[in-house]
Amino acid sequence: MITMEFLDVAWHDLEVTGIHIDRSNPGYNDSMVFTLKDPDERQGKLYFEKVFWANFNMNFGIAALETILEVAVSKDRNNREIHDLVSKTKGCLDPKGLKMYTLIFNSTASELRIISKKAYVLFE
Repeated sequence: MITMEFLDVAWHDLEVTGIHIDRSNPGYNDSMVFTLKDPDERQGKLYFEKVFWANFNMNFGIAALETILEVAVSKDRNNREIHDLVSKTKGCLDPKGLKMYTLIFNSTASELRIISKKAYVLFE
């Protein structure tokens, strides 16, 4: 297994074959796992740990593989979504270490935004 940091991955054209949301330890470690496949058929998983917020603007019904067009990361406390999340918790959520990850898909133009404290990828 190869572990990679989020920004070290060549994201363009990686296929997303599944998304799993794990709330088995709610409030302590809400997490998400995206199942990936690269153009060489190598399997991987994108892990988001300590997830505090997600917004999935997803489109369906397109008969095509769902691949990633681009990704972005923001750790700016002035990021609107991070600022709004911290404001809503009225001081209960420490913004230190929060990052917003954005994934935009090719086929459906879907946009996923996730605020979490940790993200990494494992490839076989």
